[in-house]
Amino acid sequence: MKIVYITAQTPWGKGETFILEEMLEVKRQGIDLLIIPRNPPKEVFHKEANELLKNAVWFPLINFKMAISFLKALLTKIFLWKILGVLVKYSRNPWILIKNLAVLPKGIFIAEMIRKKNIEHIHAHWGSTTATMAYITSRITGIPWSFTLHRWDIAENNMLKEKMKPSKFVRIISEHGRNNLLEIIGTEYYKEKIHVIHMGVKVPESVELKEKNEPENFVIVTPANLVEKKGHKYLIEACFLLIKQGIKNFRCFFYGEGPLKNQLKNLINEKRLKDYIKMPGI
Repeated sequence: MKIVYITAQTPWGKGETFILEEMLEVKRQGIDLLIIPRNPPKEVFHKEANELLKNAVWFPLINFKMAISFLKALLTKIFLWKILGVLVKYSRNPWILIKNLAVLPKGIFIAEMIRKKNIEHIHAHWGSTTATMAYITSRITGIPWSFTLHRWDIAENNMLKEKMKPSKFVRIISEHGRNNLLEIIGTEYYKEKIHVIHMGVKVPESVELKEKNEPENFVIVTPANLVEKKGHKYLIEACFLLIKQGIKNFRCFFYGEGPLKNQLKNLINEKRLKDYIKMPGI
């Protein structure tokens, strides 16, 4: 079986580590992968990603060849105007519409690229523009498709109900996410298509436990993007309350990058917690 995976950046870039683990396991199961990221950087950050490079194709979100192909397609293929109409009609605000229109040329380009590659299924990670690309590609080629929803992409609601209609299934990583999705699309629609499959990592068959002396400080580690959904500010407030109660034998580390980096740093400084909370990045 040959599957196209549409990602945001994987196997390039620093994010989506959890998707790496999933795709590597899919490969171990003997499934042939073709990985097409939406807007990949040129760096490979995770060493595990090197194993997937031969299964991936790198090209930018847009280039001259894609733009010309897009313009020709609009002039010669009337059904593309129907897809464009769907994007305009169901993108629920101007920003989401702009994002969806931005990936339309690449979605069309991918469809042309994979037509003769014997692809049996298309799967997108994230319900935002990666799923928009998969939706467009599937509509053009007729290849079945599906997508995985995480957290922020459910809240964003980028055409989720419209995308669910033609999809074969939708994978969600938690029951909480499933409930959030049903609040958006309605409990009477497409429940049979929704499957909760948690994210995971490969666990060694045996783990050697070593006795350690009691650490001087209790260590808290938070590996997560620095975005609102992750709730770092609440952990900062909790650490502040511990200090107020005289509990100081702890250290907290935020491993991650994101748009809230400076805001969280300022909050840590404001609460005078810079000796207790560190932000090493990735």
